[in-house]
Amino acid sequence: MTNEVEKYNNEFEELEAIILNSKQKVWQKVNYEYIYLNWAVGCYVAAKLENAQWGEKVVSNFSLFLKQRNPQLKGFDKRSIYRMVQFFNTYFNTEFAVAMQPQLPENENKQVVAALQPQLHQTEIQEFNNPILKLLAASRVRTL
Repeated sequence: MTNEVEKYNNEFEELEAIILNSKQKVWQKVNYEYIYLNWAVGCYVAAKLENAQWGEKVVSNFSLFLKQRNPQLKGFDKRSIYRMVQFFNTYFNTEFAVAMQPQLPENENKQVVAALQPQLHQTEIQEFNNPILKLLAASRVRTL
């Protein structure tokens, strides 16, 4: 049996590399989505709090609302939601973007692509192709 394995060793190593590479990409995508979720929730809540449309009680009520409607969802208690707001505020400032510039992708003119998107309207949350979030996701890759 070992002779059979050794006979195809190179091919098996190529297949193994394909599998491991794909698994790493899957975890990067999962991490990106998880980071984006935290960032988007933080963005939405921060905008509501900043415009005085929501107060601390509304955040608590939202947490209870989720717990009642979706008891399987974890990580959305009041404290966690405020951490998401903190996360959004931390990674949506120009100082962070300037510090990250050496690691951000460049466009065809060798210019660093803008890391920050324009400020969102209160009700407008959409997925970004945000290099900062991608970089954060890539740095948190777990192995399977």
